[in-house]
Amino acid sequence: MIDWEHESDSRMGDVALLLGWEAPEDDGGFWIRGDSQVHDSDLRPLLVAEIEQLTRDIRQERLEFLLDELNGPRESFRALLTDSVMLVRHMCDYAEMEARRKRREPWSIISDITGHGSGVSGAIYELYRREKQ
Repeated sequence: MIDWEHESDSRMGDVALLLGWEAPEDDGGFWIRGDSQVHDSDLRPLLVAEIEQLTRDIRQERLEFLLDELNGPRESFRALLTDSVMLVRHMCDYAEMEARRKRREPWSIISDITGHGSGVSGAIYELYRREKQ
C-alpha cells in the first residue's frame, strides 16, 4: 500500500491532508473530500488553486478589518491599500516630510514604518527617488 502523504506522484499529499482531503484507501489514487474525488495526478493544480483562493480570502478579510479600524472614506483607503505602488509612494512622501521635520534620513523613517533594516529601507527609498525623477 502506498503512503499517499509522503509518496504521492503529485508530491502534495501532506498539503491535501491539511486542506481536508482524505488519502486514498487503496492504490487507485483517488483523494476524497465530501462528494468530491480527484486523482492524485490531478491534485497539484487543484490544491494550488485552493491555496490561491484561501490567500485572496485572507487578504480580503484583513483589508476589511483594517478599513473598519480607519477613520475616513473607506473607498479612498481601499484604493490606496490595494495599490502597492501608490502605497509605497505615499509612504515615501510621508518619509521625506518626517525626515525634514525630524532631521533624519528618509530611509530611516521607512525603516520605522516597515520594520526593515537600513538596506531594504534604503533600497525602497532609492527606487522611489528614481521613479520620482
